[in-house]
Amino acid sequence: MDAMSNFQRMGDKMSDFMLNLIFIKNYINYYIVLNSTFQSHFAAFIRIVILILILMLLSVSVVETTRADDPPRILFSRFDKSKGLSSDSVRAMTQDRAGNYWLATDVGLTRYDRFVTEAFTHDKGFPKSLSSNSLSDIVYDPKGNKLWIGTSDAGLNRFDPMTIRNEPMKITFADESDEKSRPMNPKITALTISDDQFLWIGTQKGLAVMNIKSQTTLEVKGVPETAHVTTIFANKQSAIWVGTASGELYRWEITKKDPVFELVWKTGAPISCVAYDSTKGIWVGTKGQGLFRLDPLTRIATRSNLKENDISSLRTDSDNTLWVWTINGLARSNRDKEDFYFFRHDFSDQNSLVNNHITSIFEDKGKFLWIATDGGGASRFGLDRYVFPHFPKNSELAGDERLPHRPIWGMSSGSKNTLWLGTSEGLSHFDSKTEKFETLDLSSLFGGRKPYIYTVQETRSGDVWAATKGEGLIFLPKGKAEGAKRYSHVQNDSNSIGHDFVQTIFEDSLGGLLFGMNGKGLWSFDSASEGFSKRTAVSGNENQIETGTQITGITEDADSNPHC
Repeated sequence: MDAMSNFQRMGDKMSDFMLNLIFIKNYINYYIVLNSTFQSHFAAFIRIVILILILMLLSVSVVETTRADDPPRILFSRFDKSKGLSSDSVRAMTQDRAGNYWLATDVGLTRYDRFVTEAFTHDKGFPKSLSSNSLSDIVYDPKGNKLWIGTSDAGLNRFDPMTIRNEPMKITFADESDEKSRPMNPKITALTISDDQFLWIGTQKGLAVMNIKSQTTLEVKGVPETAHVTTIFANKQSAIWVGTASGELYRWEITKKDPVFELVWKTGAPISCVAYDSTKGIWVGTKGQGLFRLDPLTRIATRSNLKENDISSLRTDSDNTLWVWTINGLARSNRDKEDFYFFRHDFSDQNSLVNNHITSIFEDKGKFLWIATDGGGASRFGLDRYVFPHFPKNSELAGDERLPHRPIWGMSSGSKNTLWLGTSEGLSHFDSKTEKFETLDLSSLFGGRKPYIYTVQETRSGDVWAATKGEGLIFLPKGKAEGAKRYSHVQNDSNSIGHDFVQTIFEDSLGGLLFGMNGKGLWSFDSASEGFSKRTAVSGNENQIETGTQITGITEDADSNPHC
């Protein structure tokens, strides 16, 4: 029995009970007026009876709606711009040995010492300032007492939290006098420190490792130079793990002398995060295909039962509890039942999560978990302080004539004043005349699961194409689930689609279909052969689109040439 149905049943019982009480009360009042001789004694007796009945009803309702396996209630505190934070878009955070918090945002760096805040930004007239305000990651080196700050467009910074001095780092591979020397890509995506002596640097084009003491930097073998690194995880027990936007997961075993990575697993969606749980092993989050548990020995990945497909990041806390953050809220693992509790922002509750779009999580020295968000600042709560029963608001429990899920990711106008809507729990068709939704059952194409629809397009012929976030394309003839087909990326098959994460669909003036991929460029579809092929296009600066380009929009010129 879920919490929502409990509340509804409780409300129905309360309504019926109160109506009966009102009827009884009115009858008693009428009787008392007619019999005033015993009014005072009888009225007092009736008040006591009514009070007892109300207490009995409330106690029964509480017993019915409070269950041992309901998720705990977390009381979140907030830290945002109103309290001195530079921006409500927090990318990452850390804590130094003095206990100060450092938050990397999209407009610079903020220090918070639990009392006051101080902002640090890029200053063109001051060469020792941050190289950019657009920060992507931050890590703390406890041995050297330094902050290492990555930017999304201007390389790496080394910041001294004691002297408040910054040094933009010009990093090159090999010796600068060597003709083969080249600078590291300035678009840093991930930072991690291992063994308190090595700084791992992920960029949009390659991976590097730096000896912090000598500050010598080596390009890492095994991971392609052009790889868009999305996450780096240092597992103290065994290895360094690296995920890419193309869906490759690489591992370097620490016991090996040379840092040569090997490809361990590959999927059709970008790998966003990796975490280690001492009871379950390696967890891998993806942007589009959900959360997986990977067996390092067999290299077999098993998808978890978490319904969310878009995983932003992962972290295990000091109690070995796995936390999963998504663009739809925060999930906490429940090991006893192999499932997850969910926590989301509630406008009516100021103690709820400040924002559902979570970017990172950090545990401080006091066992407080900080949740950084994109647009809401940060939330914080104590890991040992969430003990109250919680009844989550579950408005998604609706009939077939309702929208299957509130977040809508893609829309397309349909024939006869209808509308197609893609949600994280399926594809829905809205009829403006009846004002009802029809959710198409496509679970048979996805092993019984509901697909995460990222974008949708109805063609001029009435057929519908729906793109998923990491699980390929769906073709629905005349918009019907009957006869629907799924197209996915298949390794070593040149006719398959180039990537399973399709971000945009475009029908050109000649009736041809173009698909923009997340990291794999532009592709077209041949209806005769039902095959896909790589296409070239022209970008806004008149350069041809590269294979690794992330395409978010497609149009065409007067000559029917595609532009991205």
